[in-house]
Amino acid sequence: MCRYLLRAAGTAAAAAAIVSGCSSTTEPAPTSTAAPATTSSEPTAPPAPVAPGEVGVSPGGVTTAVGAPADSTEDDYF
Repeated sequence: MCRYLLRAAGTAAAAAAIVSGCSSTTEPAPTSTAAPATTSSEPTAPPAPVAPGEVGVSPGGVTTAVGAPADSTEDDYF
């Protein structure tokens, strides 16, 4: 008899844990405090072409590119 009570209590505890994980909350979602991105109204000049073997940086300073000719073609990957 005690075994069945323990099993019932365990089942009830597991069910309560599952149901409480799916309950909705009344608290509002946190808002983002990030500042909006600002854009410049002045057009930027296109970057100068990079000579072969040199490294270039994008206008935003994020992406780098190597101005070297490719050693392989698309056909080399098939």
